[in-house]
Amino acid sequence: ALVTGIAVFTVSAIAGQTLGGLSVDARGIGGGPRQRPGGPRLLGAAVILVAAVVSALPRFADTPAPATILLPALAAVAAGFLLGLQQALNGASTAASGSALAATWLNFLVGAVFLATAWGVKALTQGRTGQALPTDWWVYLGGLCGVCFIGASAFLVRRIGVLLLSMASIAGQLTCSITLDFIVPSGNHLPSPLTVLGALLTFPAVWVASRRSHGSTPHSGGTRAHRVRT
Repeated sequence: ALVTGIAVFTVSAIAGQTLGGLSVDARGIGGGPRQRPGGPRLLGAAVILVAAVVSALPRFADTPAPATILLPALAAVAAGFLLGLQQALNGASTAASGSALAATWLNFLVGAVFLATAWGVKALTQGRTGQALPTDWWVYLGGLCGVCFIGASAFLVRRIGVLLLSMASIAGQLTCSITLDFIVPSGNHLPSPLTVLGALLTFPAVWVASRRSHGSTPHSGGTRAHRVRT
């Protein structure tokens, strides 16, 4: 975000999540039925991207030159795509183990090992920084919120798919961030009307994407059933 600017990073990451959700659902990687990218899902994905652009419009003025942010923006797209893939793999782990706790535990075990390793390398190469740990109690709630999010997403992804899960998460994040900006504003700046409009657009986007195409059903072995009947 420091290289691309917040607006470009946000839109790129959401584009990656949306693309990842469409691709993963089409292959049924999350353990649920395959969901082909029909008209409603594509329209909902397009609306969520429009919502992201509208929400980020007030910050595009701070965007660096396009030539300097192309590769970082593509990296943000890839990160968003991998986030969708991670949610699908969490669903597959839940399906294999029979519990969302297994996927949650695995995620935080890997994260804890990575952070401990990074901290150890930094301590060995740079020595102690002398920085004290934060004293505000609410700073440490991030881990608890992460546990709840991973557990809920691992449980829901097999039921609603990666695309809808990603889109609903984006809607929740934008709504929560705007609410916090009104409750605890940063400086004297409140969210702009465009930012609020972009957040509101995410909800019809989720609704549109959740609609099934006329006469279509999720692809989950219909050919085999037809063979049995014939």
